[in-house]
Amino acid sequence: LLAQIALERNDLAAAGAHAEACLRLTPPTNNALLGEALLLAAQVRLAAGQAVAARVLLTQAAAALPANLEAGARGRLAAREAGLWLRLGDLPAAERAFRPAQQPGAAEPPFRVAQETFALARLHLARRQCAPALAVLQPALAAAAADGRLAHQAEALALMALATHACGDTPAALAALAA
Repeated sequence: LLAQIALERNDLAAAGAHAEACLRLTPPTNNALLGEALLLAAQVRLAAGQAVAARVLLTQAAAALPANLEAGARGRLAAREAGLWLRLGDLPAAERAFRPAQQPGAAEPPFRVAQETFALARLHLARRQCAPALAVLQPALAAAAADGRLAHQAEALALMALATHACGDTPAALAALAA
């Protein structure tokens, strides 16, 4: 958690130190915790511009995450992993990380699957599939607005603007950003 907070504050030195401490303190037998710690360390390395190190850590995280992890937790971690692979420009790895079986389910409340929904939209955008991205984002935006989740509304609107632009309607994309 401390590494994530430091990363959000753009304190890469502190984030790196906390991520390394997290890796040292994580029992090697706890694959779920180890996988999450490796994802966090990869995120910090990527933010620091260390793409090669981030790739190595992502590969280790993918190997560490157990297949029998609770579905909600697995989906959230897969969404994080896919997002990191997309930032590295590796669409096939992102698709492997976020397989269709891990896509958001209707049984979960919208606030629990927001990151998975956004990861799915980003995958559609990376594939240049604007209509499916918009189809995923519109209900996510409505749910976020209904629940008053401003950060999720902002993220959904930004992704919708990207998708609208990808569909060729730049004026509508700019209007969405102004809203």
